[in-house]
Amino acid sequence: MEAIKLKAHVSADGMLRIQLPVAAQGAECEVIVLYEPYRKLSPEAWAASINRTYGSLADDPIELDEQPVDALGWPIGFFEETYGSLADNPIELGPDLPLPSRDEVE
Repeated sequence: MEAIKLKAHVSADGMLRIQLPVAAQGAECEVIVLYEPYRKLSPEAWAASINRTYGSLADDPIELDEQPVDALGWPIGFFEETYGSLADNPIELGPDLPLPSRDEVE
């Protein structure tokens, strides 16, 4: 027995089309159909659902620390901690690419 789980659309006339693997071609099969209509969630219900599951896939829940920021929104000490961080591995610029040729204006 093989199980296939899929999302499908039932047409206006109530028809559901299911495509089976090539290995089932020409075989006689017993088919059991279970269906569950999807529920459309309101934006509020969707947000509540997401908030309930927040961090559930992590080994440890995700915790965000509140960092103090300066008047421009940068974390305090950001520039002091990162200034010169590429001194040992500077970014090298390659040669300029040739400019594209343009049609002359008459």
